[in-house]
Amino acid sequence: MKQLFPKFFSSQLYTCLLALFGSGFIAFSVFYQYEKLPIYRFLLDWFINWKSFAAWAAIYIGYLLAKWVYTYFVTKLQKHSFWKEQFTRALDILFGCASLLYGVVYIKSEFFGLLYTGILLIIFYLLLHHYLQKHPEPTHWIIVTRTFFILIFFLFTFQLTCQYFGYQLYILDSHQESAHIVLLRSISMTLIWLATFSLASILYSSIGNRFRYLFLTLWIIIFILQLVFWAVNIGLLYFSGLYLNPVALDHFWGSIGVVQNKLTYVLVLIGIGVFVLFIVLLQHIIAAHKKTPAKYWYLYHGIILIIGSIALTRFLPLTQTPEYTVLKSFYTRYIAKEPPAQLPQALQVKLQEQFGLQYDTSRFDVAYHERVFKKEQQLLPEQRANSRPNIIIVFVESLSARLSDVYNPTISGVTPGLSTIAKDPHTTIIKNTYNSSTPTITGIISQLCSSLPPTGHGEIEKQKKLQNLRLSCLPKILREQGGYTYAAYITSVEKEFANKDSLFASMGTDEIFGREELKQYIPGEELSWGFSDHQIFNFLPDFIETKTKSPFLLMVSTVDTHAPFTLAKDEVPYQDGNNTLLNAFHTTDDALFQFWNFFRESPLYKNTIFIVVADHAAFPSKNLQETFPDESKNLSYYDETVHLLYVPDSVLPKEVSFYSSGIDFAPTVLHLLNINVPNTFEGHSIFDDRDQYQNILGMHELGLYINQEVQKKDGEKTRKIDYHTPDSVLCKQQTELISSTTPLTLCEYFQFYKWKRQMLEQGRLWFRPQE
Repeated sequence: MKQLFPKFFSSQLYTCLLALFGSGFIAFSVFYQYEKLPIYRFLLDWFINWKSFAAWAAIYIGYLLAKWVYTYFVTKLQKHSFWKEQFTRALDILFGCASLLYGVVYIKSEFFGLLYTGILLIIFYLLLHHYLQKHPEPTHWIIVTRTFFILIFFLFTFQLTCQYFGYQLYILDSHQESAHIVLLRSISMTLIWLATFSLASILYSSIGNRFRYLFLTLWIIIFILQLVFWAVNIGLLYFSGLYLNPVALDHFWGSIGVVQNKLTYVLVLIGIGVFVLFIVLLQHIIAAHKKTPAKYWYLYHGIILIIGSIALTRFLPLTQTPEYTVLKSFYTRYIAKEPPAQLPQALQVKLQEQFGLQYDTSRFDVAYHERVFKKEQQLLPEQRANSRPNIIIVFVESLSARLSDVYNPTISGVTPGLSTIAKDPHTTIIKNTYNSSTPTITGIISQLCSSLPPTGHGEIEKQKKLQNLRLSCLPKILREQGGYTYAAYITSVEKEFANKDSLFASMGTDEIFGREELKQYIPGEELSWGFSDHQIFNFLPDFIETKTKSPFLLMVSTVDTHAPFTLAKDEVPYQDGNNTLLNAFHTTDDALFQFWNFFRESPLYKNTIFIVVADHAAFPSKNLQETFPDESKNLSYYDETVHLLYVPDSVLPKEVSFYSSGIDFAPTVLHLLNINVPNTFEGHSIFDDRDQYQNILGMHELGLYINQEVQKKDGEKTRKIDYHTPDSVLCKQQTELISSTTPLTLCEYFQFYKWKRQMLEQGRLWFRPQE
């Protein structure tokens, strides 16, 4: 072609057309990445949409303006004619090549997207190298160019690796079907680091005193901190599905026993390796600086600052990066000030009619209710109607229904103990019940106090950010209104972890046993994160015989099924033992089964209600995603959970299958015992009117969850599930837009969440006995 049309390819028109193409390609690609249309439909819409051409023109004019500024300064500064003549024409070709980077939005494969981007970077470097070699004195330019591209490749490769793992593991990225978001995020963060490096370098060269080292040193320190951040972040993502956040820091110091695992050591080793490469790169940059005058670096620094500022503000998804999300979560938690929240009447009606959440905003204690249940009925067998049975509640760590063959036959044999309990003729299997909160302590608060907790697990009591927990909770009601003589809670880890000691005490629990207290009763070494589930359940018979007095309430939390699922030294492997997740649940089930066998043969079987319930659903960890790959994109912190209710000589139905949640736990137990008292409960007994409200909510810092029934256009009904973290819900003020008849939106739920937190801070969710 060049031989046929030599004048065209050497003309200014040729290079201008390349620049024009590049501008259009960028505009087209930016528009396309936000559309869900087939390419032919998008092409049609593109060419009939004036906004498309306006964007094209704006990019092209911006490029021409930048090119004019470049030419003006080259002329003004009387630079070598090479820069004004040959390199000016080369700019169009380089710009056209760089614009092709946006072609990654059309590539669906992560591998080919990476390959495409890498090839383009190499081509761009070779083109630039080719043109710089035509300079009369190219040596310094070649050194500086090579050094910059080594830095670019290092930063881009590092960012690409981190962003890839972030995309694969972060549960809120599951809606992203294309891989281009990974590359665009990587480019965003690479430009951030390049731009800040250039700025620090310019300040280093411009300042003549000792403060010249400050900015480069700060850049190096922040980059090292980024290495640490990503090592921690990938570990958290693997086991939790969410980025580093304030909740994770709240958990950290009490969870050293689970933080130390194989993945931690691998990430530390990789981090050290990247750090060594970074130091070698710094030495190379320092050596290159010594070989070349500062003026050669200024041009590159200036170009990077210009390109970075334009690309980051106009074209790249900086606000979608993990770094931005993490910073925002900490800003929201510790700095941001929220205006006073309101609960519009339409939203209040919607919550009541569709979810059964009833509030009286005219009262100070907005959640006060006269009674727990409406239906006065005998739920205990006749021979036990006048006595109070003991109650044993086992809160099994992370026991999602999908992890038990009682609910999920596809994993046969994982939980034979639970299957045996479920098959008992006096056991009711409660299906379609979901956790109302997470992690353990707020999950248990939601169950025992029947309240959606708009708070972090460490805020109440411990940090004194909120009023003390004075909700009406099951242990206290049983003691004061039900005649129960003793209430105890047992956890195998430190009872101070997540402030369980003071929280359970405020609920009305007499004694709280943690690791240190259990050492008095359990001999030998601790076999898990604290004592293993086998150690706990083997200890319970003696504890019940020596410490309790009927009627009693005993609550026990298990631990072996906590991530990383390799905690128990007395593990009982499932089948070949290759699945650490199923191994953990099989181990806990074995321990529970041994206790059930004791329970079945003891007097407790005739006078004790035995409840096995999850404290919350399993975290959407990588292990869970790999075990259930078909559901991996739908996993969140909320899921159907196991709930088995054994009642001596039960007259209850064998199975309950309508939708319910954790906040229905305490009302159900009190309804079973016929204890109908004033309360602040938000849930309903499943034997009362829970079936009238087939929409459920989950609430916590780790996510707002809506599971509701909606009507499709054809009249059929289906279930719609929404999930998002509170600090990532983007909503405008829409009080006047809320309708009481439409399905609940995340923005409406977020408004309710903020109002409820405000009520808790003001003490208006407290239980105050009425005079």
